[in-house]
Amino acid sequence: MKQGVRYGVRGGLLWVYLTVLLVCMLAAAAAGCGNGATDTTSGGETSGEPIVIGAIVSATGANAALGVQERNILETMQERINADGGVLGRQIRIVIEDDKSDPQEAVTATNRLLEQEKAVALIAATGSSSTVAVKAITADKGIPQMAMVAGNVITDEPPIDWIWRTHRRTLSPPRAR
Repeated sequence: MKQGVRYGVRGGLLWVYLTVLLVCMLAAAAAGCGNGATDTTSGGETSGEPIVIGAIVSATGANAALGVQERNILETMQERINADGGVLGRQIRIVIEDDKSDPQEAVTATNRLLEQEKAVALIAATGSSSTVAVKAITADKGIPQMAMVAGNVITDEPPIDWIWRTHRRTLSPPRAR
């Protein structure tokens, strides 16, 4: 496991993001849209091709303070999930792209993740502008997208069919009563 990863509020929320994405992927696989076998071998070992999840973070640029932490947490989550047997007997592979805090770079990364890496879901992105830039692509292709930001524009303005986001309150500390 990665050393020095702090889980904090954003780290805990990334567990929620991945759980939601995995549920979406399982639904897609059950409908025949998966990308490989889902059989498990005896003894709980994994088999078949890994489930590919794309992720776009801002590891550089203006949003790097958050993006680097998100990248580290995603890498740790992949290790933990795979160590626990993966999903439906298959390992997961999270392919992480850096959008350099630039919405156009996020679009380029999204197209690469979906077309070349064959990602079945997307965790994107660190900033609202990058998230908004890619949501039309995921909506058009019917790819589940979990946003790592909570801006209302992400789910209040079309297209909204294939995108989910954190609720603003989950990012705020609890208030005293």
